[in-house]
Parts: sequence; C-alpha cells; structure tokens
Amino acid sequence: MTTAGEFLGATAEEDGTWRFRFARELHGAFGGAFGGVVAAAAVMAARPLAEGRVPAALDIRFLRSLPAGTATAAASLLHGGRTLSCVSVDLCQEDGRLAARATISLVNAEAVHPVSRDGPRRPLPTYEEGRGWPAVGAPIIETLAPRTVPWPEEGMATAIRVPWKLDDGDTSAEAACLPGDLCVGPPVAFGLAGEQLAHPNPDLSMRFAGPVESPEVIGVGRMMRVHFGLATVAIEVWSAGRLAAVGVSRRRCSRSPSDPLGKNRRLWPMPFSSALVSGGSSGLGSQSTGSASTSMPASATGSWARTARARRRPSR
Repeated sequence: MTTAGEFLGATAEEDGTWRFRFARELHGAFGGAFGGVVAAAAVMAARPLAEGRVPAALDIRFLRSLPAGTATAAASLLHGGRTLSCVSVDLCQEDGRLAARATISLVNAEAVHPVSRDGPRRPLPTYEEGRGWPAVGAPIIETLAPRTVPWPEEGMATAIRVPWKLDDGDTSAEAACLPGDLCVGPPVAFGLAGEQLAHPNPDLSMRFAGPVESPEVIGVGRMMRVHFGLATVAIEVWSAGRLAAVGVSRRRCSRSPSDPLGKNRRLWPMPFSSALVSGGSSGLGSQSTGSASTSMPASATGSWARTARARRRPSR
C-alpha cells in the first residue's frame, strides 16, 4: 500500500515549499482536485513548520480549481507558542494563481495535560455493509470507492478505506479530511433533489478530535439549513468506534449563467441522489432540509440501525 505522500504526489523542495501532483484520478465532480485532497495537502505542508506537534484544526477556502498537474504549497508560521502553533498555507496553480488558502493549528502534546474522556467505543457500520456511489463523472469516486452506510441518527454516512498506510507516521488529520469533505455533498444532493442545482463547497473547517485508528473511516454529513442559496452542513468523522473529527462546510447552490432556470444542464445531484436512495436498502435514515424533515422508509435504515440502537439503550 502507498504512503500518504505518494497518494498526494507530494515532494518537499529545498526552499521549504511543497509540490503536489494532483493527477486526474484525484479530481472531484466540479472540475479540479477534490477538496478533501487539497485540504490533506495543506495539513501535510504545514507540519514541518511545527515539528512534533499534532494538527488540531483546519480552515480552508477553495478559491479556484486546481487542474491536473502540479500545485505548489507555500507555508508560513503565523504564530509559534508554547502550546499552539498556527500555520498559513497557500496552494497555487502551476501559473502561480492562488487556488486555496488554509490555516492549520497544531498543538504541542507535551505542553497540555494528558487528560482524556474517550468513553466506550460505539458500534459502527462496516465498509462492506455500504452501497457504492455512482461515478457521476467524478474520478475521485472511482479512486476512493465511497459507500453509503447505514446510520441510526440524523445524517448521511459515507465510508471509505484510507488509501495509504496509517502506521506510516501520524497522518490521521490528512485521512480525516477525505471523508470530511466527501460527506458534505450527499445530504445537499438528497435534500435538494429536484432543484437541478450544482452545489460545490467553497470552504471546509475541521477540528481533529482524536486519531484515525482504523483503515475504515466514516464521514457523516447533516444539512442543518439552506438560506439564500447557501447550505450549511455539519460534519462528523468516525474511526474505530470513536469520533475522530468534527467540522462544518457550506455548499453554494448555483446554476449555469447560460441556463438560469436549470432546465438544460445535466448536473450531478439528481442522478447521484436517485442512485443513493434507490433499492430500498441505502440506510440513509432521516435528513433534515432546514424547513422540513425528509424521512426514508423504516426498511431503509436496515437491521444494523435497529441493532445499534438496541446496543446503546441503557439496561433497566
């Protein structure tokens, strides 16, 4: 299996910059490199400026797409305190135009009290229980092979297998970025099915709650509200029965300028959402649309959801 650096096509240059080769297979549905890959690259580029420290937070703005080819990442230390470091990372296209800007916080584990409250591990669905996504013209879907898995609570859960060896250094934060960004689309596609809208996400914020301990990792997205064309999606990332990250992202609902009514452009949300809910066993549960709740039939949650609820029910 490959390493995280190999998957991202990463090369550290002598001047402190990084180069990432974002091949076509790492591209998303709206052209350019998939946001989770770009976010992971930003975290990787930030690490050398805070050696020995653990990523605690990521905030990234996607300004323009990164086409197939080589992207350059330049990191600068904004603050290096005893406990926390803050690093800014600019990712640029080959022509030098700024494509994404990220801010990453990293914590010095030796400077904080080692208190933990992890609690018992909760049962999680497995990747094998999931339903594969349709390709919908996004190469990253074929690369990561995400699957919709049953989830007993509100939201839509997406499982992937981390595409690199987790024991090859601490790459938990980079791994969490992949399902964290991937799970943002489904709840919006499903919640706004019929609107014929494109909805790329211009940003992603993640707070890393703990390590990714298993090759299988699950991202859960919940559409909290849609207001004036902006959908707000809450994010959770789970690994080995424990929360690995939380976050939030916005989806910009837009139509083509040449097709303001959305009648002629073939956009991905419709076939995507239709494929996810067809078959009666997708396990989508209930997804809030902000003004109403769209619930799937009870059979859609599957026997796993009922079992999970029973396991969490306290004994009397």
